[in-house]
Amino acid sequence: MDQKHICITGSEVGEITFFDLKTKTVALSVLVSGCIDAVYLACLTDSTTYLLMGLRGGEWKRMLLEEHYHEAPDVSYADVTANDFEVVPDDVVIKSCLDQDELVDPFDLKNFSIFCQLTHLRTQDWRRQHLLTSLNLTTGKLEAYSYNFDLRLEPLNAYQLISGATDALLTDRLIYAVSHIDVVDPCSFTLSLVSTQKALVTELHDQSQGIIQQFTLPSSPDLVGFYSTEGGGIGLPTDGSLPVTHLGGCIIVTKTSVYQCRQIYCPDSIFLDMALSLKEQEKAEDFGITLKLDICGLYKVAAERVLEQRNFSQALKLFELSHCRPQHIIQSFARIKKVPELVKYLHQAVYDDTGHAALGNTKQAQDILFQCFLHECLRLCGTPDGCMMLDKFSQFITDKFLYDQSVAMEGLLDCGLKEQLFELAKAHNKLQEVLDTMVKRGCIDLSPSVQASLASRQYISTVSEAADGHYLYQMMPSTFVRFLITMPVIIPQYLNHILTLLPNMNVSALIRLANLFDPSHSTIQPLLIKAHTSRPRSHSTGSLVSVADSLSSGIGAVDDTNAPKLDEYIEVFLTILIILNVQRGRNPATRRRGIFPVNSDKGENELYSEASQWTQGRVLACGLNHAALLVNGDLYTWGATKNGKLGHGDIEEEQRSIPLRVETFLMLNVHVLSVTCGAEHTIALCQEGVYSWGSSSHGQLGHGDTLKRSRPVQISTLADKGIIAVECGQYHSLALSDDHRCSSP
Repeated sequence: MDQKHICITGSEVGEITFFDLKTKTVALSVLVSGCIDAVYLACLTDSTTYLLMGLRGGEWKRMLLEEHYHEAPDVSYADVTANDFEVVPDDVVIKSCLDQDELVDPFDLKNFSIFCQLTHLRTQDWRRQHLLTSLNLTTGKLEAYSYNFDLRLEPLNAYQLISGATDALLTDRLIYAVSHIDVVDPCSFTLSLVSTQKALVTELHDQSQGIIQQFTLPSSPDLVGFYSTEGGGIGLPTDGSLPVTHLGGCIIVTKTSVYQCRQIYCPDSIFLDMALSLKEQEKAEDFGITLKLDICGLYKVAAERVLEQRNFSQALKLFELSHCRPQHIIQSFARIKKVPELVKYLHQAVYDDTGHAALGNTKQAQDILFQCFLHECLRLCGTPDGCMMLDKFSQFITDKFLYDQSVAMEGLLDCGLKEQLFELAKAHNKLQEVLDTMVKRGCIDLSPSVQASLASRQYISTVSEAADGHYLYQMMPSTFVRFLITMPVIIPQYLNHILTLLPNMNVSALIRLANLFDPSHSTIQPLLIKAHTSRPRSHSTGSLVSVADSLSSGIGAVDDTNAPKLDEYIEVFLTILIILNVQRGRNPATRRRGIFPVNSDKGENELYSEASQWTQGRVLACGLNHAALLVNGDLYTWGATKNGKLGHGDIEEEQRSIPLRVETFLMLNVHVLSVTCGAEHTIALCQEGVYSWGSSSHGQLGHGDTLKRSRPVQISTLADKGIIAVECGQYHSLALSDDHRCSSP
């Protein structure tokens, strides 16, 4: 105090004495009415120190010992304390009770009226905080307060101890409580170890729930000291092979003996032993909560140990209980070079609808399996096994819906698996999100196979609007033409780009484009009218202008200086015809065909499929043991569920289904035109392309593999073929294109 070495003592006659140890003199003496049983120092802040005095009978008093404050010019001490001025360390004044001739406010003694007389107070350090604890000697309730002597203050926490407790030490995990409960020998006392988690007063608890262990100590006339200790115990692991939770301990001092209570067992080892036993996992959870152990971390350690024993099923259950990320599970299996086994195990569990048996829920199983596929596809990249793994990965992406799709998209993009990325985007209606993410990362290049898969009516609008249309500049000429035919409204934006692509187009693409730009066709006419009416009339009476002029009757002019002019459309149309004739000259086999395919006057949507007039929609089809029916655009299937040929996803094998709608088409906004059935597979012709599902044991689904599909998946190789009819045999499939070519997927 006041930079002096002071010893403070309290006597039974009620005298508080301040001894100056350096000068060996009494610096101050204060009389208190009552017998003093205990004195404590309480450092409220770095600038304020109090003395707490416990009197026999339960009364408590407090006394301000010293206070640091900043002596500002023309500012009194009262102003400093009342206005909470900032204290500058270099100009601090210490006001101490030792400097007073007699104690005056605020250094005078004050009663602790907030506490009842039967209360034991103690200052304690808990979680690096200075606390004042109050133990009610009647009820056994322990309350913890911050060092703030505002009488209206509520306790930070409250704990219910056993009745008869006379003193308590609060630590992070345990409360060490001393009590006199032996009626026969009132001098004996009991040390109880109580869980802070179980004794915490949040709801009604039985007192015995929080008691972990009790010790009965020999008779002793009086308790002199009770102190908490930190650090390790006896025989605890020190090699780092296991996390060790230190519970601390305590020291009890009586007039005749000294007792020490310290830790001799590692609670983490006990938890692991119970966690590894399938019958004691519930007890392990309760034990971990009682001592506030790192339950998730310990479950992870248990899973690693089980994994070393090649018990994959139990390891996965323990990993789930640890709530660790799927990537950690993959890394753990990779360390023992067992990721392929994990893929095989989870693949069977997920597709047999037993994922819950492996991990407690199918979503967790699918999340881990997805990460496994990523790991294995990168490891096997460029090998035949890698191609097979990619096929299985693609099937999983389109078949399953429970895995975290946002995390999956990021992972696929990071690994460069764009084909699988777009399969996910199409299957889960995430195309806009994927395209935006690719733009943010600056990678908007698309492979030809991806372009072909996106060139369908349901995706064209999204692709055209993404990145201000820059994706279309990356398209192959034939795919780009398909986009123009489906969305002619974008033609003005890409007119110059069309001219640059014309020399690289084949005859089929040129024919489609010539048909699109034919001024007599209703699709291009609104654009020609707009171009013609947006500038003054000229004296030209050419046939193309006359056609547009005759159609512009009654339509007002449009003032759009950025829109292409009519002669620009004419230039593109004539250029198409010239290049088409040049291409035909190079390939005599094409000369027998006219410049344009046969057209029918059905409106602007007829250009989506030039031979749509020949398409005969089949609304009912039957296989060996299943059937399909098209009703008002919705496809219904029923019969045997084997091999997923009904398209309803994860339905148990060897079952019989009533007519159910194929929800995948509704989710993807796909319009079914016709359906056909094989022995164990089904194919649907849609406005957006050809979709197949079921068994592919002979490659009849057209996806280039023999993997079954339980939901409709688009055949990417037919995306730009202009298919107008499909047909199924028992174990093969056929598709007819608009140029009279027959393909076997």
